Amino acid sequence: MRKLLQLAAICLGSLVVLPRQAEAGVGTSGGGHVVVCDGLRADTHGFVTLLDLYEAQQVYRMELRARLATLQAELDTLAEQLHIVIGASGRLPSPVNGETLLEWWENRVQYIPSMYASTGDYGVMPEIPKGCGIKQVAIYDDANDIIRVNLDIWESMDDFNKAALIAHEMIYHERRLSDREFSSETSRYLVGRIFSTQILADSETLVQEFRMNYNGALNQRKRGL
Repeated sequence: MRKLLQLAAICLGSLVVLPRQAEAGVGTSGGGHVVVCDGLRADTHGFVTLLDLYEAQQVYRMELRARLATLQAELDTLAEQLHIVIGASGRLPSPVNGETLLEWWENRVQYIPSMYASTGDYGVMPEIPKGCGIKQVAIYDDANDIIRVNLDIWESMDDFNKAALIAHEMIYHERRLSDREFSSETSRYLVGRIFSTQILADSETLVQEFRMNYNGALNQRKRGL
């Protein structure tokens, strides 16, 4: 609880501010977001969870798979799942395994205490409980192939959420450059499926499923219909 309160204060009063990436989206930059609840209200529990996982549970009604003991174990499992969803890609590590995924991340990440960033590429956002907020934890600078991460938020996340963030940055980067996507909505859905108990398929099948079953409803909500 104390850590969550400190995190909430940090998010409100950030000391390091990165400039907003102009026209975030294709070939420029991409963000990663978390839902932060401090647990001060009687009807909320304190937690920090990746937006992708929050949506998976609260919007798409998925059951998340069991958490593993270490980040390396999470990445080992993630590698197997990426083989199914992404397949062979020139921008993914080769071979894709837990060690190469961690190396991919460590070669790009810069942890910045109290970082504040805003890419504005999140598309439609879900409703969240009162007393909670959506905060940006990461910004992927495509031009320099650097992922800047808010260290305070990163340290408040468990290994399950850290692995999901790594998956988000990898998948969304690929979809920005290869599929010219301007928001992270589809990528968040893919990450949610990967970390759920549902059966996986290739990304083309999952994206088609997302657009058929959810995209229309999300667009209506965005327009306030």
